[in-house]
Amino acid sequence: MIKSLLKEDAAKNEVMTLDIGCNGGTFTNIIKQSVDDGLMIGIDIGEQGVMYAAKKYPDIMFLIADACHLPFRENSFDLITCLEVLEHLTDPLKCLMEINRCLKPKREAIILVPRLDSLLFKIVWYVWINTGGRDWKEAHTTVIRNKKNLKLLVERAGLKIIREKSSHLGMLMAFKVKKP
Repeated sequence: MIKSLLKEDAAKNEVMTLDIGCNGGTFTNIIKQSVDDGLMIGIDIGEQGVMYAAKKYPDIMFLIADACHLPFRENSFDLITCLEVLEHLTDPLKCLMEINRCLKPKREAIILVPRLDSLLFKIVWYVWINTGGRDWKEAHTTVIRNKKNLKLLVERAGLKIIREKSSHLGMLMAFKVKKP
């Protein structure tokens, strides 16, 4: 799903791309392959994941940084991705405002979150946190229950929604947003 959203705008010229919440760099590397030339930066607050990613993908710049306090100048990036991060933040609006601040005018970001109002997601999540994923039990600190909640946050951050997409039997929702 993310690759299809990326390919619509991936230019052959050099772009500056930021992946917020990169952890071990797997999706960051996939995104880099989709945008071809340019500088790819992945950030995460977890030092262990960032160190692992830096070793595994030496052609990508990885930094330890907070999604709600991005260490970049205004209007720095052509593309920003924030994949399954907002639900882990105590202030997802602050992160979205930072995305808006760091995006170049008329450029885009992709936001992906789980649909916590999906019955299927609730079942899968319950099974996951009560079996192999016990460490994730308290991971979702913010309740973005549905598209309406996410839309309100995106709009309050000053971003314009240009496309919506669902995947994984409706358990995930993605918004492509644009900085006006």
